[in-house]
Amino acid sequence: MKKIIFLFLFFSQLVLGKCPDGFVKVPANKKLLVNKPFCVMKFSAKAESFKEKRIEMLGCSQMDCKKKNWARLYDEKTGGEGYRPISVPQGLPWRAIDFETAKKACSNLGKGYALINNYEWMTIANNIEGVDENWSGNKVGVGFLNRGHSDGSPDHPCDSSLENIDKDCSTQGKDFHQKRTHKLSNGEIIWDIAGNTWEWVDWKVSFGKKAAPADAWVEFSRLRPEIETGKKMNKNMFTSLNNPHYSSRQNIGKYWSESPKTSESVAIRGARWRHNQDSGIYALDLSVDPKLGGKTIAFRCVKR
Repeated sequence: MKKIIFLFLFFSQLVLGKCPDGFVKVPANKKLLVNKPFCVMKFSAKAESFKEKRIEMLGCSQMDCKKKNWARLYDEKTGGEGYRPISVPQGLPWRAIDFETAKKACSNLGKGYALINNYEWMTIANNIEGVDENWSGNKVGVGFLNRGHSDGSPDHPCDSSLENIDKDCSTQGKDFHQKRTHKLSNGEIIWDIAGNTWEWVDWKVSFGKKAAPADAWVEFSRLRPEIETGKKMNKNMFTSLNNPHYSSRQNIGKYWSESPKTSESVAIRGARWRHNQDSGIYALDLSVDPKLGGKTIAFRCVKR
């Protein structure tokens, strides 16, 4: 009997698959065209020197993160030199990296690895929204969702040693708004989907006629689907599937409307450490130049 149970568990793991270390499994959402579960980094990517097995604790090569693409990427084809993205609690998120380099950093991890795309981000956000523990009232729809490190105190990102911080990264906080972890419906815990840093998402947008004021935060409930592209987009691409009326009152985040500086832009999501009520699991900016690589934007990888 024990042998039969062992074989069942063994073959179940083969069928269901097991996530790599530091990744959590996300249930599928066919409404968002994510037909199979996938694995995602539990934490924003940290930069690890592959040869030395050393985390770049500042998340870039210097405190101000002004040097873009400072890290040579690790690629197994060229030997053990360079940095690779890793999902661990220690260290600040890997920043000062542009969109294409972040994509390559993820794909270099091996077959099936990629930068998270918008369908996957939305699958995570919609899942989070439907879990009781992620609401201040401990019941879905009661109170508000937590929006992570977003109050500007401290005025910089933090590592992942504390899930709720007060005035600095090493002081425990108690404000539910500032809680940095969310639970998925399968019991997995994920960090910093809201707040701490923006994150690159693999979603390129070609801009058309603007339909909103520039340089303003806009509630998703007031957002026209054609806001940035000149053609109608599915609202499932940017806001709640089941509760499109939700707003910053529920801490879902807002949309940042800014005139793009290039004809093709890339999405960043989640907002950063000082966006307060504008931060949230759905927070979105579609105006970002993919060549930008600054101290406010991090990334995370998935394994499909």
